Amino acid sequence: MGRQFYFIFNFAYLLIAIFLNDVQRKKTKRENQYGINATFLPGHFKAYTIRLNPLDGVYYCDIRPNMVTDSLLSQHIQAIDHLFYHDLWRLLGRHGQSLEEVEVEEGENEDSEE
Repeated sequence: MGRQFYFIFNFAYLLIAIFLNDVQRKKTKRENQYGINATFLPGHFKAYTIRLNPLDGVYYCDIRPNMVTDSLLSQHIQAIDHLFYHDLWRLLGRHGQSLEEVEVEEGENEDSEE
């Protein structure tokens, strides 16, 4: 049997999301004229992204007015420029795990043939 090595890392992952706000066409009372509807649902965002699966950063390329005026949304959503000018440099400045902290375990490789 061949040898198999397992590398055990202790990483703290950062999870961010970058969104481009989507819109949908909506019909108006006038023929061949359309308006737009935003597809961002504040209630869904609050439930899924804040309560169930918190992210380290949420950035929108085209931030909606309610993302600034709603106190809870404004705490969790930033414009994309905030990522480029502030958060990205902070994240890049973090030190990762050193090689001395990586544990290597040897095990049997079940997939290899002799």
